[in-house]
Amino acid sequence: MAQEHGLIDMPNVTVPMRVRWLVPQYILFGISHVFTTVGLQEFFYDQVPSELKSVGVGLYLCIFGVGSLLSSFLISVIEKATGRDRHDS
Repeated sequence: MAQEHGLIDMPNVTVPMRVRWLVPQYILFGISHVFTTVGLQEFFYDQVPSELKSVGVGLYLCIFGVGSLLSSFLISVIEKATGRDRHDS
């Protein structure tokens, strides 16, 4: 792709990409999210005693919050590690 646009010897230039490179990632993420959501919901509704249903639902929602927090942290770490001279990576 970089060779097509003549960007081989230009390290500070952004290589243009097409949106269709993101389609497989979003499909995989969507499928995994569906299976995770349904599986966790069924687990907390079936395995948690009736007295603790609200705690189970709270834990179920906290799992997604912690996952989002870790995802944001990981993106920040990668951004700082790959960025040069305070520029975007």
